[in-house]
Amino acid sequence: MPADLTEMSVKFASEVGEKEIASTIVSKFAEQLLGALESDVVVVGGGPAGLMAARDLALRGVKVLLVEQNNYLGGGFWIGGYLMNVATFRHPAETVLDELGIRY
Repeated sequence: MPADLTEMSVKFASEVGEKEIASTIVSKFAEQLLGALESDVVVVGGGPAGLMAARDLALRGVKVLLVEQNNYLGGGFWIGGYLMNVATFRHPAETVLDELGIRY
């Protein structure tokens, strides 16, 4: 299983049809899914806490599977009033914001 999606990129040397493209998409998805069947840790919930837990574990080399019920990440961050014009962050939160390129 590739360590990340960049290793899963496919480049076609010549013109290809829809059949070859669809076949490649399906086989790469199956490869990715099979690699996710075994994990060291399963994090349930892609809200702020789940994302940070999964990120920190992955940075330590732990194989993490993140499960989220919605089709977006961030959980209550988007609906819980966190997106007000002014927010405060407790150190060392700014290091994560810097890492992600988020202005504050």
